[in-house]
Parts: sequence; C-alpha cells; structure tokens
Amino acid sequence: MQVTFVLSQESIQAMTALDQVYRDGFKFLLSEWYVNLLKELQGRTPVDRTTTKGKAKAVSEHMQAQWELSAEMDGLGATFGNPAAYGPTLEEGKYPGIGPRTVAQGGGIYSRQAPGGIVKPLLDDPQVLQDNLDMVVKKLGDRLDMFLQRRA
Repeated sequence: MQVTFVLSQESIQAMTALDQVYRDGFKFLLSEWYVNLLKELQGRTPVDRTTTKGKAKAVSEHMQAQWELSAEMDGLGATFGNPAAYGPTLEEGKYPGIGPRTVAQGGGIYSRQAPGGIVKPLLDDPQVLQDNLDMVVKKLGDRLDMFLQRRA
C-alpha cells in the first residue's frame, strides 16, 4: 500500500511564508522554553523584604529580581545565573541553624520558602519541565493559528 501526498501551490506558498516567520522553529521553541524556566526560577525564589539589619530592601537587592538567562549563540544551550551572594546558601541548604524561617531537610537547613533549594527541585520535577514544554508548544500553535487566519 502506498500513500502519496501532493501539496497544492497555495499550501506550498503558505509553508514558504511560515518558514519565513519561523525560520528556526526549534530554536524558537528552545528560547521560549528557557524563558519559561527563568520565570519558574523567579517564582520559586524566596523573597525577603528586609536586610539583616531590618531595613527595607530595594527590588534590585532581591535574589528573585537578579536571575539572568544567557543563551548560547546557536540557541541550543542556556545558562541561568544569579549573582546574589546568598544564593548558594538557599540552594545548598547551608543556613547555620533552624529558626522561624528555616527548615531541616535532606541533610541541610533550607529556607521554608524553598525547601530543598530553588534549582534542584525544579530539575527533579519532570512535571514542571513537561508543563513548560506544553506551554511553549501551545504558544507556537497559537501563533501558527494566527498566521494561518491572516492568510485566509
């Protein structure tokens, strides 16, 4: 049994136009996925409104506002970073003792707002990664639908 597909001239033109819009569809998907992961990291980062001396922190002092995303030029890799000095303490559970804002877990003492760290639980949760991927695929589908509606 054989199945043959023949594209109409209109379909070929639509696909050519689509290629011009999404020249690198895979890179688009990856970049959107990275941006979603960055938002997920920001959402998982605890926010402390005051300094150790009790003064109100400026937004720029919050670790949540300092996450950085650096994508490789080929679009296939990315690095997430945060220059906040207390980042390793949050991620690795290195608080000096248990208190009202900390909790002992897995051999470390973590923030109650981020038990187990920030990045590790994200990477260990396949559902979060899948949800982010599903969101990106939906976004691409929505853009494709808009493109096709404009062409109709």
